[in-house]
Amino acid sequence: MKRWTLVLSLAAVVLCGQALAAEKGKEKGKGEKKPVDALIGKIVSVAPNATDDKLTDIVVKTHGKESKEVTVQADESTTVTIDKEAAKPADLKADMYVKITPATGKAEKIVASTQKPEKKEKPAEK
Repeated sequence: MKRWTLVLSLAAVVLCGQALAAEKGKEKGKGEKKPVDALIGKIVSVAPNATDDKLTDIVVKTHGKESKEVTVQADESTTVTIDKEAAKPADLKADMYVKITPATGKAEKIVASTQKPEKKEKPAEK
């Protein structure tokens, strides 16, 4: 009986240790990429929405291997900045570089630039 209790106790300690190690790895984010909740690309066109006068349709071509055109809607409550200056969705123009959040649904924040943003250098691996 004492052996059986000892075996079960050791098994419980091992399982708890593995669970804690797995949780610690998740906290540090090892091997996991953060989900990107922003749409980054270049504006193809900006036009008033055909069905709702209060909305502006912005077509953005995304970057990367899976480049595609995405239409995003913005209204007057959307925070827009162009070259760090406050603006309205209607002030956006084709060929501007943008970061739109969130990536889906109605845009809440749009940061636009007339100049192509510089690529951030990745930090050196330790």
